[in-house]
Amino acid sequence: MPVTVGFVSICVSLAAGLVSSSVAFVLNRLVSRFAGDDTAVKTAPLIEEVLKSGTAYLLGSPIVVVHAFFGSVESVYDLWGSRGRALTAAGLGLLGHVMFGAITAWAWRATGSGVVGVAAGVGVHLLWNILVTSIPNRRGNR
Repeated sequence: MPVTVGFVSICVSLAAGLVSSSVAFVLNRLVSRFAGDDTAVKTAPLIEEVLKSGTAYLLGSPIVVVHAFFGSVESVYDLWGSRGRALTAAGLGLLGHVMFGAITAWAWRATGSGVVGVAAGVGVHLLWNILVTSIPNRRGNR
């Protein structure tokens, strides 16, 4: 797992973030369509953490940087397609993905196991999704 971040590393990380966010978008949409939104909220952490960390590992990119680019793409999507709390959703989404990346990288480094690292990220991401989706919006909907 590289620790230095140079121009080439940033470019590769950007590509990894774009690819992983695009594939996650399609997979999350498919799950949502065929199994419902509640299921998608619970499966998205596994899909997204495997894609983000997997592409980072395969391309030799820093995990946290790839997670940050992924979160940036998701934030732009939230800003573009949402109303009401779009800015809050975008900011929290970006913060969340950076946090998931930091937890994944830390657990991976601490244990020497990518599986443990990704599992830690998935677990925290799942808890995050449960927390955020349990907060009622202005209309009282969840």
